[in-house]
Amino acid sequence: MTEEDEIRNSALVQLSSPNPHDRFLAAKSLVSLGNAKNLSELMRARRSEIDSTTQRWLDYAIEASSKRSADPNLDSGPTQPELDPVAVQRIRSQAIEWISGVLLHEIGSKIGLISASARDEIPNYPESSTAHQLSNLEKIFEGVVELRKTAHTPQVQEFDLAELVESIVAAEVLGSDVDVSMVGRKPLMLLSDPNLLRLALCNGIRNAIESVKSLGKTNDFSIVVNWEVTDRDFWVSVIDHGLGLIGPAETAFKIGRTSKDGHAGFGLAIARQAMEKLNGSVILKSSIAGGATYEIKAEIIL
Repeated sequence: MTEEDEIRNSALVQLSSPNPHDRFLAAKSLVSLGNAKNLSELMRARRSEIDSTTQRWLDYAIEASSKRSADPNLDSGPTQPELDPVAVQRIRSQAIEWISGVLLHEIGSKIGLISASARDEIPNYPESSTAHQLSNLEKIFEGVVELRKTAHTPQVQEFDLAELVESIVAAEVLGSDVDVSMVGRKPLMLLSDPNLLRLALCNGIRNAIESVKSLGKTNDFSIVVNWEVTDRDFWVSVIDHGLGLIGPAETAFKIGRTSKDGHAGFGLAIARQAMEKLNGSVILKSSIAGGATYEIKAEIIL
């Protein structure tokens, strides 16, 4: 049996998996690996499949396998079709939900047990390397928890954007001497998901505060937050006069990438995922006068 046969057989078995992500991956791989002998199994899986995205990939696999039946000399499957943006977002959300759920369930609970045991067994535990490494691991799992929240379907409700911004700023500056100026329409009532917006905006404001503090800039106008709405979308921008960007902006959005001590590198990835769920975006760029500009934008819901 060739390696390709083994992969094909494994995928056919996974079509019956109770895990929807496993079935999706199996259906996708069978677009290029399926053949005429697999048609009955593919069609049986298609009849019982309840996930619409996996149904679509099973349709592609059935079509490709049928073509190979008509032309036995056809070695490779058709070019994998482009998914529409809604399907891509749904697949990404399903993957985040599944992976984060496994991590939190299988590993997250063990961290607390390890930490408790380490406190009892390691002398001077708070100053130990073990305590430092466990603290970093806990920050990663905090990031996973926040990332998982962005995988849920948006819960649209009416709220005051100005009030949301002011409450986030008040919470983030608590205990620091950083001054944040806020400029925008009050009130500004919108229909959107305030919880997803909070996830995205908290990160931008927190990063701005840390950036200006690193340079000792806590004077007036060191951070300016403003917001507005147009006939098509609404936006909130956070402009700071701090350290500025280190390296390409796009690199900062990758999970696990961070230039800051004590950070797990989830913040900007969480912000982007949250805004994409709202058909929006996150922009991070250097400011002309120094520092950085962080902007979230989303379509208005009428």
